[in-house]
Amino acid sequence: MPPMPHASPSSLTNDPTPAQRWASVWCKLGFWWRNGASLAAKTANRRTYTEPAEVSHTAIGALWQQRHNADELTALEQSLLQRYPHLGEFRRFCSQQRYMETLTHLHFLDNLLPKSSWNTAIPPLQDAYRWLDVGAKNWAYLEALTTTANRLPTQATAPWKFTGIEIDPNRLYRDGFTRGAYARTFTNTLLLDNTTATYVEGDALAHTSHYHVISHFLPFVVPEPCLLWGLPLESFQPKRLLHHAWQQLAPGGHLLIINQGRDEADAQQALLNTLPDAIIAWHGKLPSSFINYEYPRFGWRITKPMSPTTP
Repeated sequence: MPPMPHASPSSLTNDPTPAQRWASVWCKLGFWWRNGASLAAKTANRRTYTEPAEVSHTAIGALWQQRHNADELTALEQSLLQRYPHLGEFRRFCSQQRYMETLTHLHFLDNLLPKSSWNTAIPPLQDAYRWLDVGAKNWAYLEALTTTANRLPTQATAPWKFTGIEIDPNRLYRDGFTRGAYARTFTNTLLLDNTTATYVEGDALAHTSHYHVISHFLPFVVPEPCLLWGLPLESFQPKRLLHHAWQQLAPGGHLLIINQGRDEADAQQALLNTLPDAIIAWHGKLPSSFINYEYPRFGWRITKPMSPTTP
């Protein structure tokens, strides 16, 4: 296991600078416009996105041929397709970007949530196993979540129910569709039986339920990325959001977090150290990715202890 990040108290110091405060004003106006007042954004969000079938006739390994580790990625792609046969059907209708997102996150999740980590004594919640994904964006990696969940050993034959929540669903892409439009299409094309998914437009802090797994990929733990993604500083509440997710996690459940860059890893570790009774598994730098990210990804699995048994 790699050494933990350096989590000094300064990692929790996120007082905004005057420039960041001014940037936040503009972000707040933009956020209010696209999610509250913009008729164009609301209209675009109601459009139905049709996913282009870009991978159906692409040979295995063809997408990575220009990468320095092309052979490694090709072998990994073949391995994932063999382990999860339904991905062969997935290749027939998905876009190139969603295919890359799916393989990347599936590989990450194989490391963060191995089958051996699951406690088979965990019962269903409301007759289902439940997974919350915070900050789902357009939920392009949803198939990776459902694939991971359906290989975990469970106590009962119960469905998996996924909830993805996104605070900024009306962000427009160049093709005129929004994050929300993409996500609703992806939720309607799930391949695995006994699995349902719901995309929620809203603030995760206002969402309350209980889950066996909660994932949060690239949470804002320092102010700069929050502003760069067009969100005001009012939305930057990393400690509050983390503790809110922890309260929703069922005993024995797992919180999965991925950050980018070592500075964010330091800040994330400092936040995790404030969780009560958390069992923190630091996975360090995550392995080679199908997406050539600018910054390396770092991952954690945080487990909530089982409740004490009553004599």
